[in-house]
Amino acid sequence: MRKFFCLSAGLAVCTMAMAGEKNLTPVTADQGIQVTAKRFARIAPDFKQTSPWMEVGDLQGPSACPPTALAFDCFEPDGAMPGFPTDGLYGLDCGLGTGRWYFGSSYCNMFTVNDMTVAPGFEGAMSERMETGWWWFAGGPGTSEQCLIAVFTADGFDDTCAGPPSTSGYSGVIFDFGVLPYGGYYWTDTEDLLCGSGLFFQMPMDGSGSYTSILANDFNGNTIFLATCGQTMLWGTKPGNPSQQGPIQWDDDNPSDGTHTAPDECYDYAFALCPDPLGAMMCFYAEGGSVDCLDLSIDNEFAGTPSTFTLCGLTPGGTAAVVYDFVEGSWNFSGNGWCVEFGLAIRNPGEAQSQLVGQGRDTDNDGCVQFTVPVPCAAGGKTVYFQGAEKNTCPDACMSNVLAVTFAPC
Repeated sequence: MRKFFCLSAGLAVCTMAMAGEKNLTPVTADQGIQVTAKRFARIAPDFKQTSPWMEVGDLQGPSACPPTALAFDCFEPDGAMPGFPTDGLYGLDCGLGTGRWYFGSSYCNMFTVNDMTVAPGFEGAMSERMETGWWWFAGGPGTSEQCLIAVFTADGFDDTCAGPPSTSGYSGVIFDFGVLPYGGYYWTDTEDLLCGSGLFFQMPMDGSGSYTSILANDFNGNTIFLATCGQTMLWGTKPGNPSQQGPIQWDDDNPSDGTHTAPDECYDYAFALCPDPLGAMMCFYAEGGSVDCLDLSIDNEFAGTPSTFTLCGLTPGGTAAVVYDFVEGSWNFSGNGWCVEFGLAIRNPGEAQSQLVGQGRDTDNDGCVQFTVPVPCAAGGKTVYFQGAEKNTCPDACMSNVLAVTFAPC
């Protein structure tokens, strides 16, 4: 067996480095197989087991977790319990359905670190639910192997390829799935397993950090033994996703020895595929998240006729604006009394001004403003995204929901 010693052992020290090319072409695998862990335990950043193994059948915790939402999503589940892999959740549909990317059945990379930026409002949250997907090669066709997966989070991530990959790490959880046969794109949703157990995944305190996945075939309480061969499946954080990640990922594949060597095992995952960039397939759920400050609605969705937009929740007498775009995205701006965090693909104040539905003050002091505008026939059959914002709320942004409207043709 190959021992897994520590995250930082053997790392080269340098002040500047460049991400390497993967020299592999991702391919897709369809029809993932759902599996459920048989037991799990807490594991410290130094890989010491710090709780007893908890057998799934013996759990005495609550029957369900508190209501949660996706804090970070590089998995794209369908919103059910369990959350099956899907596509198109954030508008962009890659046409893969439940399929995901990987580097072919015999590529071995059992130790991966990638960055994550959680959705607004989830900074420092505690996650009791996680999903991930992986390819299990074991010893090749006709073989089976014990499958364990250790997952960690951390406050730091190195995207300069100087190393170490992650810093300020938190305790994680190691899951034992029993013996799994070769040749599977497997995925798991921990669902309610961690609720009441005292085990959780700590989201980065400032919202940006990293997550680590280790595929193993044994763990003795002090040492993780890497699996014979496997890899984490790949997906991405699409433009409409409120959580995001960059293109850099650290892989233990050159060689696979339980360490990350800088800069040789630091890679750019911008493959110009869909989604782009790719990253290790994983998501975390947590309590929290941003609550819309304002409520935006529309009274008419027929092109060729006037539509009235109503924006409520303002400070009485406040000033607000509604803008539109044809693509979801992310744009933050502070200036001239505005502090905004739009979920639209606006790039600058000039674009925001040119795509203005309306701007005005709440003259009735009822916390609402209305804007009535003609909708041209050219909008028929198209999906347009609208969002409102209130002025003079700095340093906080007071935003509405993003309203997606597909106008009926004239």
